[in-house]
Amino acid sequence: MKILMIIQDFKDYMRHYYTDDILMQEHYNRGHEVYCATPLALNYTDTLSIHCRKYTPLAELAQFDCAQKFEISSFNYVYLRAMPPVEKDFLAATYLLEKQKVTFCNHPTAIRNFNEKILCVEYFKKYMAPTIITSNKDEIMSFANEYSYPVIIKPLDAYQAHGVTKILNKEDIPKLENLHMVQSYINNVETLGSKRVFVVKDQIIGAISFLPKAGDYITNFWIIHGYANATVTEKEHKICQEIIVFLQNNKVNFAAVDFIDEYLMEVNITSPGGIPEYNIHHHTSLEKVAVDVLMS
Repeated sequence: MKILMIIQDFKDYMRHYYTDDILMQEHYNRGHEVYCATPLALNYTDTLSIHCRKYTPLAELAQFDCAQKFEISSFNYVYLRAMPPVEKDFLAATYLLEKQKVTFCNHPTAIRNFNEKILCVEYFKKYMAPTIITSNKDEIMSFANEYSYPVIIKPLDAYQAHGVTKILNKEDIPKLENLHMVQSYINNVETLGSKRVFVVKDQIIGAISFLPKAGDYITNFWIIHGYANATVTEKEHKICQEIIVFLQNNKVNFAAVDFIDEYLMEVNITSPGGIPEYNIHHHTSLEKVAVDVLMS
């Protein structure tokens, strides 16, 4: 089997794309040919091709051979993984790739069409804490007056809690130049942290909680404050099952669904991560289960 992983860039590869690396390593361990490239390596003439590098795992980092050119149609399975925000070259790649007759992990059309936060507001808002999307200070003040301070402001295109701000009073409300998600504050985040549920095709394959440091509200699994075992509650399971139907209908086969205190936060489809952290905490290899299901 011939596997292609299209990533945003190779810079600081292991630090920024570690979930990508262990997925490639799992395919490599199964005897698959694994290749990696960025969107800038695509070429469209009469057909769509890509200059990609063959992957070999080393002890502490990934090694990539000299670039070779292949038709996209020659690959059996393609991962398209971009860290939010989806940048212009990656966006262009979704248009070039979407009509290709290959099997994608998450289809380019879905990656382009569904912002991970707006998706939840548009389709699953009933499972969220009170939420609006705005850049208007008066709208934020009105929201806070209705639901009380503090409120949380989040950029729509960031990840791993980047730019998340806790607003304690109207004087704290910043001037926003872009649309942001505004939510009522969930107090239990400080003790429960956030829960990530891994979804592959129609299955929940695991869950883990990421804990903030004492007295904080930010849960970022790249800034390790602590992990905890996570059980998917009956309510979360019901929500995930509804989300799974949506994802399958839109050709999304690998996602991470985030909760805080059973409130839905977002559905990660562009580059769901956290598998290495799950593995460290549980002393297991969740990527084996993920690839088993993806290849089934």
